[in-house]
Amino acid sequence: GWSHDNNWLVSSSEDRTLKIWSVSSAEPALCLGKEIFHKSIRSAQFYYIDTFILLSCGAEFYLLRYYLDTSKDEIKRYRTKSICRSIQKFPMASTVEITSLSAVNDFYSYIVLAAGSNRALEIFDLNLGCSAAVIRDAHSRSVHQICQNKICLTSNYSHSSFSNFFEGN
Repeated sequence: GWSHDNNWLVSSSEDRTLKIWSVSSAEPALCLGKEIFHKSIRSAQFYYIDTFILLSCGAEFYLLRYYLDTSKDEIKRYRTKSICRSIQKFPMASTVEITSLSAVNDFYSYIVLAAGSNRALEIFDLNLGCSAAVIRDAHSRSVHQICQNKICLTSNYSHSSFSNFFEGN
């Protein structure tokens, strides 16, 4: 997915790699390899207005902090100074694999939605660092995609209007 400023693209693959690309370069600014992730990376996206990367791998998703350095030293051309480290991982309850992951990147939101191979949808509150709700048997088969609406910050809707869904009111 694209970064908030549309200058970066994050990609993930069945080969267990994650790459971050600049729109101005054909070489990735950051590449995390197979040695870090135990299964294929199903989804990856920028999160919290580009502060973090969210990615799903197996039955859990990771919150990663990253730093991208695009400066190049001609002597050490192939050595990147970009870094990435795992902040926390969140397991989805009783599933084999997360099939879809969704979070808003256009404004600060703690809500992350995950869908699993067990047909469940799970809502995580990253501010609290835990699962907030589980919708079991959301579909008759595995969920392939979940999306969140982007809320216009200048709209007339109150914050409580959107919180009601997550609180079950």
